[in-house]
Amino acid sequence: MTALADKVVLVTGVARGCGKVLAQAFAADRAKVVGCDTDVDGGRATAAAARAAGGEMTFIEAGVNALTKAAAVEVAKDNISVNALAFAAIDIPGDMIWRFLDSQGIAPEQLIPMFPVGRMGRPGELVAAVRYLCSDDARYMTGTMLVLDGGYTAQ
Repeated sequence: MTALADKVVLVTGVARGCGKVLAQAFAADRAKVVGCDTDVDGGRATAAAARAAGGEMTFIEAGVNALTKAAAVEVAKDNISVNALAFAAIDIPGDMIWRFLDSQGIAPEQLIPMFPVGRMGRPGELVAAVRYLCSDDARYMTGTMLVLDGGYTAQ
């Protein structure tokens, strides 16, 4: 049994890219996944794939920042944590950063110098950050936004 078994995880942007990777990872970890996205067809497809692989996932359509803070305050007394993750440039083909680069005619090599770590984020790093937020190690953390951006906003 994994550390996330039977925990409820809300993942936004599940239709593709990073959100899809996270939803599938947490469903595989036996978490109860609630996924949301403005792309209804893509979100439903991700949920169907997670369920077909033996996971548990429900799809709905959903806001992030205000929802995080409001929900955190509402359920904190019930020992429930609510946090969000702001991330940038995770190297998942087809994800938002790749669509942006393609639409602007920007080569990935031009993007890399913008990040102090000198590279894009890896899918496993994204999953690790969210696993931390969902773990008991982050129990005292609630109503906050964790930033995973290779040092971009620190500049």
